[in-house]
Amino acid sequence: MIETIKVGPLATNCYIVYDDKSKEAIVIDPGYEDDDIVEFIEKNELKLKYIYLTHCHFDHIEGANWLKNKFDAKVLTYFAEEENMKDSNVNLSKMMMGDPLLVKPDKLMFENDEIEVGSITFRVMHTPGHTSGSSALYDGENLFSGDTVFKDTFGRTDFPTGNMHEMIKTVDRLLTLPSTTKVFPGHNEATVIGEIRPLE
Repeated sequence: MIETIKVGPLATNCYIVYDDKSKEAIVIDPGYEDDDIVEFIEKNELKLKYIYLTHCHFDHIEGANWLKNKFDAKVLTYFAEEENMKDSNVNLSKMMMGDPLLVKPDKLMFENDEIEVGSITFRVMHTPGHTSGSSALYDGENLFSGDTVFKDTFGRTDFPTGNMHEMIKTVDRLLTLPSTTKVFPGHNEATVIGEIRPLE
């Protein structure tokens, strides 16, 4: 089960993914302290197990500490993004918010690590390009891509630690997934792998 809640001034897609039987849940990219996230979790009597951050940018992590404190959930991210989370220049919080925003993950993930939420198993994929430690979660049918790919474009590479060469390689890799794989990006509407085009 996937619930999408648009949060914050940049309309970031915050995803609540949960197993309807066990009620275990994971929140992906809580980019703002939005009460709609809490209300959905409480209304559906979900057990929030994890908070996953696809990358360090402020509009994807701002609500992480707040949500962790409310539900005692563990914050996860890819290991290469740990230092970026602590740097207010790299996570853009100093420039965009005026105040530094720092998030310390509880557990660092690595390529092909698995995250279990009830009967759902996510595989961690390192997807550098937008940032050096960007990552995605893939469960065999759905890809939560952060700001790596969108329906008609790909993520910016001109922010700190971004890299166009890495982005090209990442998109090529994602295109090896089944064409029917649903893609849930960090902004805008969902798409499928088959609608994404390679970069040149």
